[in-house]
Amino acid sequence: MEAITRRDFIKHTAIGFGSLTLAGTINANKAIAQVDDMSRVVITKHHQATDGVKAINADNVQIMMDKSIKELTGLSSVADAWSSILTDFKKDHIIAIKVNAIASTCPTNPEVANAVVNGLISAGVSENNIIIYDNLKFKLTDCKYKYNVSDTGVRCFGTDEAGWGYDWGNPVEILNQKRALSSIVTRCDHLINIPVLKIHLDQYGVTLSLKNHYGSVDNAQSLHPNFATACATLSNQNAIKDKTRLIVIDALFGFWGSNVSMFVRDFCPNSLIVSKDPVAADYIGTEMLNEERANRKLPPRNVPLLAKAAEMGLGTNDPAKIELIKLELENAEETEKETGKAIDLQNSYMSRWGVIKSTR
Repeated sequence: MEAITRRDFIKHTAIGFGSLTLAGTINANKAIAQVDDMSRVVITKHHQATDGVKAINADNVQIMMDKSIKELTGLSSVADAWSSILTDFKKDHIIAIKVNAIASTCPTNPEVANAVVNGLISAGVSENNIIIYDNLKFKLTDCKYKYNVSDTGVRCFGTDEAGWGYDWGNPVEILNQKRALSSIVTRCDHLINIPVLKIHLDQYGVTLSLKNHYGSVDNAQSLHPNFATACATLSNQNAIKDKTRLIVIDALFGFWGSNVSMFVRDFCPNSLIVSKDPVAADYIGTEMLNEERANRKLPPRNVPLLAKAAEMGLGTNDPAKIELIKLELENAEETEKETGKAIDLQNSYMSRWGVIKSTR
């Protein structure tokens, strides 16, 4: 039996976060544009997903992923849930999984990517039709991914792999610049985006699913000026927006900003954030990061990118348009509970998601 100790729903209303200090953040990140339908976001927390320091329990992560995808789709079978995610799937389709391997100290964890892979295989996807990628080979291997370009097994390689590279035959225009997307993106049929829960080290706010595709375009550094427009425009390219099926924010560990020079794991939410809507997922991830910063009396990260992406129709960051499902899992008997309240500032689900345990 799946172990659930608490199941909370917040839907068709504004979302309450754990501190009054975050009220300004909600307005600052709210878009003018709104989508007609509610965007569902599932947050699943397992108290034993990690040891709070570094080690990850892959079995528990798989339970989290399986439960999340079923809750997101409303289907009782993991295979059926994944099948429903893959729009018009055919046996020869290629599924690309974009991970974030920019920093080995706080990457998309292979255990999370593997949990997604297992779900895809359960839905009938052939292993070799799955490609885990980032821009550079050495980044993937530094983050403990098993590099594979063979004809068997799940493939995993960088855009710099021979025979791939950037697709200059189909350039895109961003900030009046001609840029090229990774040929992995332009040649795949479905995209799954697995970013990491972390703030950015400079003025760009956070680096979640929208920012993660800076690893899918050539010379991404040139796109940092006018960042909100550039990043939203990148994610609005047909090869990305039309193929994106799922966002899974890896929040097993996170980075709220304890180190000003590099990304590190500095808190432990033991969570996954799952949605079909990249803007809604990033909104919830941003609020989780800002809640952690508020606990340390630090200012929130404002993210104009969210409003810009919503204006382009990539999703919603209006909390009244987000249906939030929260699950907590433990090794205990199954129980269920609905909060019955939409806003609970004193006992918010966001409060104290978990600190890194001392290694001393």
